[in-house]
Amino acid sequence: MAARTLRTRSPKRRVERRSRPARRDRYRPLPGILVALAACLAMPSHAASVISVGGTGAAVSAQARLGVSVRIPRILYFRIGSGGAAVDSVDFTVRLANPLRRLDVVDQPYGGALPPRYAMIDGDSVGTSNGSLPVQVWTNNGSFVIDCTGAALSAGANTIPLTDISVRSSSGALPHPGSSASCTPTSAGHSGTNALSANWRYRYRPPTLPPAGDYATVLTYTVSQP
Repeated sequence: MAARTLRTRSPKRRVERRSRPARRDRYRPLPGILVALAACLAMPSHAASVISVGGTGAAVSAQARLGVSVRIPRILYFRIGSGGAAVDSVDFTVRLANPLRRLDVVDQPYGGALPPRYAMIDGDSVGTSNGSLPVQVWTNNGSFVIDCTGAALSAGANTIPLTDISVRSSSGALPHPGSSASCTPTSAGHSGTNALSANWRYRYRPPTLPPAGDYATVLTYTVSQP
């Protein structure tokens, strides 16, 4: 006998379907949420703001923060002489107060030492006529260092060392960098703002007369801060 496949059928069940609310009703936001969301979107994201709500007659307050900043640059001003683009100068002229023929020993060869009496004429380009120049330093950045560089005075192949030019300041608060034109770095000033001024007087008193000539050089002064 051939095998048979038995199939059974389940009786149909009657299923009652309940009506579901429309999709737009299920996801409709509350009116209050929409109002709050709109208020948040209206607020700028780069500023602090606070909304304070109180009842009628009740005191209310609100606070908001604001950042304030001021940037002040570092300023350093330095002047020697009259200022401006012109380069001021000091000049010295050796003048003998007595001629060589009036030396005490006239038959002795002159060895180059200055005669017993001589005169030095100190001059400058700012009108003081004494080899003195005004100097000023102003800074809002604290203390500073003064220095200068320059070659020896020269007239052809002959030279006068810078150490022969002495310099003195009228104020200890603004000293010359060293006691001669051959400078050494010198610190001055104090913390905070400095407004300093002085007169630097240059003098040339050689122990012996150098060879004749017009000797000159240029000194470059520098005021620096770290």
